[in-house]
Amino acid sequence: MGDLKKVVKELIALKKEGDYWDFKLKAYTKDKNQDFVHDILCLANSAHKGNRYLILGVCDKTFEIIGVEEDSKRKRQEGYISILRECGFAGDYRPEITLHSLEISIHTVEVIEILDLPSKPYYLTIRYKDVKPYHIYTRIGDRNTPIDKSADLIKVEKMWRQRFGIDEIPLDRLKKLFLEPGNWIKDIGNKYYGYHKFFPEFNYRYKKSHKNEDSFKYFFDDDFYIPYVGEIKFYYHSTLLKEFEILLFDGFRKYLPVPSISSLSMDSDFNFYYYQKDNFHGHLLYFMQNEYIIKDRHSKILPIPIFDNEEIRDRFIRSVTKTDLQKYNSSISKYFSDDKLKKADECSGALLKNTILMFLHHKSFKLGL
Repeated sequence: MGDLKKVVKELIALKKEGDYWDFKLKAYTKDKNQDFVHDILCLANSAHKGNRYLILGVCDKTFEIIGVEEDSKRKRQEGYISILRECGFAGDYRPEITLHSLEISIHTVEVIEILDLPSKPYYLTIRYKDVKPYHIYTRIGDRNTPIDKSADLIKVEKMWRQRFGIDEIPLDRLKKLFLEPGNWIKDIGNKYYGYHKFFPEFNYRYKKSHKNEDSFKYFFDDDFYIPYVGEIKFYYHSTLLKEFEILLFDGFRKYLPVPSISSLSMDSDFNFYYYQKDNFHGHLLYFMQNEYIIKDRHSKILPIPIFDNEEIRDRFIRSVTKTDLQKYNSSISKYFSDDKLKKADECSGALLKNTILMFLHHKSFKLGL
């Protein structure tokens, strides 16, 4: 939030609007819902690489901060999301938004942040008031496509090329293709190869490496099958793009990328495993799991925290206190059998530590041990 506040203050100081930010004097009222949808479509389809911002409570003529604190009818985030859900978006691809409230110069400024996702072009298939179906709107500089017009064809073509990754380098395309696990022909553990069914030039080769007897074994309580470490290599045609170590459990029915390791700010000896959604390992996790939740074959959620990005991970690491650790250590220990605690201790306490961190990161986590 601190970084967003800094960004917004810098944009206001520019005293102009641009291709990824737009100022509004007031929050959107019910009679301005079509303006909201039009503005969202224009910004979401902007050629800018990065998130976009609708900044409410700033005059778009003088760039004076007026604030929205006196507006009793302003919407909450669910109100804005509800409007977008009412619209008939092509393929159900809707812009993803987050509403932030910032205190700037004694005023409350609201920011509707539009996430930069590879789903352009966004457009409607059903008319929404004056917002026309099958019209693709965008934003160039500080100008939106008029509500009764459509973007130039060359701009629309660039949007489609971005969605399909045509102009991207193969490594960036691979990272995005990881988020389409259903479009891959894969059977890791049984077959030693796989490929994307629409872009078969993206393919992988897998091989089993060696037995794995460290703490990962006890996340699965796997006493019958011997877990292994494997290697998976991804290629573009025959060019190696990326290689990863993966963990194979439960007779090769379960496989995961080797997670990253970090430690707490207040205790550098408190190491724990984690994944991060926005990096390659996080995308590979989604490729292997079809979701950002790690479960065993009994649907038990495993205690490995999954962070959205590096900023959230670092914020979490800084926030954990010794009191938190003591509190959760005493309450969680009772769930572990003496035998499992012994195994956890033999593995530098990884099982217990990760479970504690999972509780702290996601308080609704239900222990299934």
